[in-house]
Amino acid sequence: MLEPGRRGLSRWRKPEDRLAELKRMRAIATLLLVTMTVVFILTTIMKSDQVWIPYVRAFAEAAMVGACADWFAVVALFRRPFGLPIPHTAIVPANQQRIGESLGRFITNNFLTRKAISRQLVEINIAGSVARWLGDPVNARKLAAYGGRFLPEILKKVPRHRLVPRHSDFDGLNPGQSSSGRCFGSKSTSMLRATLGCLLIKPARSSVTTIW
Repeated sequence: MLEPGRRGLSRWRKPEDRLAELKRMRAIATLLLVTMTVVFILTTIMKSDQVWIPYVRAFAEAAMVGACADWFAVVALFRRPFGLPIPHTAIVPANQQRIGESLGRFITNNFLTRKAISRQLVEINIAGSVARWLGDPVNARKLAAYGGRFLPEILKKVPRHRLVPRHSDFDGLNPGQSSSGRCFGSKSTSMLRATLGCLLIKPARSSVTTIW
């Protein structure tokens, strides 16, 4: 597993580390350009009948031209090279509003349409993802820990009459229904207590028992 400081996860780096990496890459690129320039000059002024010299000179010349062209193309997108008012440079700053509007229209027309969103929602298996997540014992213990921490506090804020059935709730029922209702309420409370006892961590059991 890669650590957050590796090259594959450069977006996680600190700004100071990314700036240092940028300076290092600039230094390497400049050094290569200077090297190719020196090789081109030496192979041009060298008076020799060696067969390999023209090939080396052509390689150095192509490297120089390619490096300069790439540098100019990248720089011209964001600013004016050397501060000179060269036409068709600083393209992004000069057309920032238009580029943003075009990008927004592209995303809206291709990714935010009803058909595209419906297709993505159909492919998402939320229940399966939740089940797989809960199937991991580590995640289950985390959920139980959070439940044991917050559920007692939530239950404390719920009015007691909403949690425990009152005798008045069974008024109007015949004796058989009232008795079965009380029995059902008692069994439901016991089952809920047992469920909470199984799900919540041990430190929370005393709090839940106190509430109920």
